[in-house]
Amino acid sequence: MKSSPEDKTQIPLNNIEIERKYKVQILIDELNLPYHEVEIYQTYLTTQDDNIEERVRKIIDDQEIKYVHTIKKPISDTERIEDEKTISELEYNAFLKRKNSVSQTIHKKRKTFNYKGQNFELDTYFSPQLSFLILELEGIKNHQDIDFPPFIEALEDVTGNKAYSNHSLSLK
Repeated sequence: MKSSPEDKTQIPLNNIEIERKYKVQILIDELNLPYHEVEIYQTYLTTQDDNIEERVRKIIDDQEIKYVHTIKKPISDTERIEDEKTISELEYNAFLKRKNSVSQTIHKKRKTFNYKGQNFELDTYFSPQLSFLILELEGIKNHQDIDFPPFIEALEDVTGNKAYSNHSLSLK
């Protein structure tokens, strides 16, 4: 039997993004463990297919700047096929000409850290400005328990809730 392109068994596992997402608040001013921080400018691009999400990112890590182009296609509420590659500044600027006119560029700071063997990404949004933070965990199964650090309070599990996707948050 021939499999369809959507058949997950035909997709390389390193191209499937599995994430859990939470609306959170920090209970103390500073993370009480080692973390890495980057500044991200994320711009969504126009596409011919509404099911495909395409974006470019400018990532500032200390004094280094990296540019990334990403295409994502959902296969479930928590899984997406992801094609991501590093691009040049020239390519980045060319992609910006296709900026989606109904969205704003997201500006956020991301702190990544490990707690009890789980990798967390904690995003603070400046544009759009949000009154809460978003915490993501990648590579974790839907049924797997999350061991939240004691300095983070999970307000709501927003996994699969499109209103909390970066794309939705970017809409004007």
